Amino acid sequence: MRIRFSIAHEIGHYVLHKNLIAKLRTSSYEAWKEMQQDLLEALWGRAEFQAREFAGRLLVPPSLLVQELKVLKPLIEQAKKVVPDLEDSVIKELVSPKLANASMSPTM
Repeated sequence: MRIRFSIAHEIGHYVLHKNLIAKLRTSSYEAWKEMQQDLLEALWGRAEFQAREFAGRLLVPPSLLVQELKVLKPLIEQAKKVVPDLEDSVIKELVSPKLANASMSPTM
């Protein structure tokens, strides 16, 4: 699954950022890594976020995601009872590994 995600992530860069990448064309891997380090973190971070989002949306059918979230809903509700002002980021950290494990099962 990780290899599929990595390939989809790189396809996302190609689809979403090919014009930017063409402008940043380098002559070697070392020059690419140096250029990458020199880019503003906000710009590079945004491009990485977009590529990860592209890969996730490409690989996970919405119906299966909704199905798995329904299974996890009691866990989320229980966590909110324990900590009523639970932040969305904490909920994501709670359910993300479970969704990832579900995606590794033969049914997905």
